[in-house]
Amino acid sequence: MKQSIINYLTLICIILMFGSNLLAQNPAQILTPHYFMDINQTQTYDSLPKAPGYIPGDLFFGYNGDKAVGSQNIQVDAEGKIMFFIVDGYIFDRKGNLFGLVALNAATSSSNTGLGDGGFTETSIIPSPDCGESNAFFILTTYKLATGTEGYLACWDKIVISYDSNDNPIPDSYVLSKKINLGQSSMPLGDLLLENLASGFGDMGVFGHCNAPYMATSRVLSGNKRFVYVLNRAKIYRFKIQSNQFTYDNYSVDLNPLFHDIIQCSQDDRSEMELVTLPNGNLRLAFRVQANPIINPTAIRPGFATLDFNSSSGNVIPGSLKNIYYPIGSSYNENSLDIKGAELSPDGSKLYLSHNLQIAYPSTLDMFDLTASNPTASRVALSNLSDFGDSQIESGMGGILLIPSNNQLYKIGNPNTNTPTLAAYQSLAGYTPNCPFSYCNPDDLVRYMQDQIDGEDYSVYGNINYSADTYTVSGTETWSSGVG
Repeated sequence: MKQSIINYLTLICIILMFGSNLLAQNPAQILTPHYFMDINQTQTYDSLPKAPGYIPGDLFFGYNGDKAVGSQNIQVDAEGKIMFFIVDGYIFDRKGNLFGLVALNAATSSSNTGLGDGGFTETSIIPSPDCGESNAFFILTTYKLATGTEGYLACWDKIVISYDSNDNPIPDSYVLSKKINLGQSSMPLGDLLLENLASGFGDMGVFGHCNAPYMATSRVLSGNKRFVYVLNRAKIYRFKIQSNQFTYDNYSVDLNPLFHDIIQCSQDDRSEMELVTLPNGNLRLAFRVQANPIINPTAIRPGFATLDFNSSSGNVIPGSLKNIYYPIGSSYNENSLDIKGAELSPDGSKLYLSHNLQIAYPSTLDMFDLTASNPTASRVALSNLSDFGDSQIESGMGGILLIPSNNQLYKIGNPNTNTPTLAAYQSLAGYTPNCPFSYCNPDDLVRYMQDQIDGEDYSVYGNINYSADTYTVSGTETWSSGVG
């Protein structure tokens, strides 16, 4: 019997590593105060659970139905039940009770002199690549510091959570930052850089003023690892999650040789960077640039760029750079084009961008063909719906892409082709844009979508209860020691 269980677990481990495909994704999308579920082609739209005795306007006492000011995310288990969800840095269990705070010790470290009226700009949930940890998730967050301080804090954390038969977290559940001495400052990503780079590199615990870190994570790769890429200060840094550790991988890509000038002071609250696995197994990273390209440094051009990386080494593939630009003239100003959302098609061949209406570009949702000799010239305008100008874009189940308006969640069908479709998918109970800053300007408003790993099958994670002696595995269920 023991050997049979080992064989089952080996099979499950293989499924977790290589079972993801172009149609897999997270079946849950959080749109506070609601969440949308898409399981077996059946869609539901429900309210997030409120904690008993919640207090309006104060998330510290449990989820209260408030809309996220900044970032949000959700994780469900293999049965479609909520494992936990995150709103503005607060982690709630499936009943809406407060379970913890993301990067708690980083938020109290000396490098962060005041949270105040800053705000979370990105929160990503990353399932652990270790096969024995189906209930463990790494959490990446970026936080804009309060007025009067400069820069952003980029942090990582880890949550391990399982439930008993009454849907209460078992005693072994925890958030890592709660278990570490709060006087230590070991969680900011910049501190991991300092541990691996020569002295004099500078304080990367807090990223520079007007330089929001952009983050994207790969699916599980050979060696049971994930690569995490972080763009900051015109460099892309590679981190790694492997063997229950989050570490800097001692590798970076300098973007300065590729561009005449890189400007990241605009839209620093958006923080979208996308990563997909290409059909050949390599990785494609799409990231925001607002730069004077080397080939034509006469005009600032907001846009995106893509780079391909070898999935084995994690290193950039020479000559893989592709540029997509919106030429708008010789200077950048507040009346110019603002890109709010971005997503790659599941196969990485197309790039979708959402932006405000602009005189030269009277559309709000565009598609670019990355296989074209000149991707910029391949632009196809898909919509001029004004709501899309403030909306992010994310991957959905079944190989579609999702983009919200105020009252409707839309799906982009056939996103790998040159003839994508746009159609209403789910009615929403009002989803207005927001921003994580007390001094929010109209240009800062965003309809946030959760950050996730493209092509990741999030539905295979979660605690499954087993009998003491035997269990027959069906589908892609996962066993964890100490549960059941």
